[in-house]
Amino acid sequence: MKRPVPHPRAAVKSDAILASLRGRLVRGDLKPGDLLPTRAQLERRFTASRATIQTVFDRLAADGFIAAAGRKGTRVAEHPPHLRRIALVSPWSGPEENRFWWALQREAERRNGHPELAIAIHAGIHPRGDDPAYLRLLGEARAGRLAGAIFATPPASLVDARFPAANRIPRVAIMPRQSPDDPPVICPHHSSFFDRAVAHLTQRGCRRIAAISVTIGQGQRIAEALDEAGCEVAPWRLQIVPLDQPLAARACAHLLLHGPRAQRPDGLIIADDNFVEAATAGIRDAGVPGLHVIGHCNFPWPTPSVLPIRRLGYDTRRILDACLASIAALRAGRRPADVIIESQLDDEVPPHPA
Repeated sequence: MKRPVPHPRAAVKSDAILASLRGRLVRGDLKPGDLLPTRAQLERRFTASRATIQTVFDRLAADGFIAAAGRKGTRVAEHPPHLRRIALVSPWSGPEENRFWWALQREAERRNGHPELAIAIHAGIHPRGDDPAYLRLLGEARAGRLAGAIFATPPASLVDARFPAANRIPRVAIMPRQSPDDPPVICPHHSSFFDRAVAHLTQRGCRRIAAISVTIGQGQRIAEALDEAGCEVAPWRLQIVPLDQPLAARACAHLLLHGPRAQRPDGLIIADDNFVEAATAGIRDAGVPGLHVIGHCNFPWPTPSVLPIRRLGYDTRRILDACLASIAALRAGRRPADVIIESQLDDEVPPHPA
């Protein structure tokens, strides 16, 4: 037997009642543990049928806003989503696209399960009208289910005008500040990575230091650090590999170590952890012993390496902690200061979680 199809007017009315009750919940008019009005009271208030009110209650319960309290009625949930659910938003979908996102996502997933915090992973986001991943994020935001949003790249590249304003959903971004209008930012201090990588290698006697990086800007910054350290700066040793072609780092590392011994690099900086596995495989292919290597890492989730190397990078636990603290400040009505995350060597970072 087929279920009767709800009348369109009933659906419109239930949406209006849902929006009204959800608005009271999100504004804090109804707080965790408070009893909701009874179904009979809501029927009279909205001139609605028992079935319509039940539909509204079912939707609020499914979204985690309310919970049945037996004969006492229905209460606001102890930990409703608008107080605990944080969206972690990224254009990347997996580790093959971006290792930083992979590490950040793993750290977020490790924290889930705590009753006062739920981090919802929204990956592969592109703000096109028909993008399913973006529509899911938009649905959560419009339903009032988010206490905040963490953007792994500039928000303007991830959401459009349909996404609720910042005064409704507090937001932070993991990026350098580009404009006074940007939200609070959590920024890994990239210059500290290059300076510390060069310092680490020169302290071990390296003077012919090579690097595999992602952008020309990174290569120029490494050249500046080498020059300041009194090292030989040879442009051919500063190689650029596109981020979407990490396997090219293998051939690049192999070629860097091919040639007369007096010209070969005695140290190598792998400036992006997307390249670590391939670049160390290239070093192994070249069969050159004694090369000092320092590779980028997003702690505590290092990428595989074919050879033993030193790791230098940023602790995703510190990044996520700073993001959550900034969102908490925004929710309390305060504007938090931007946070700069300094690079750390592997022996300066707390151990990998169990």
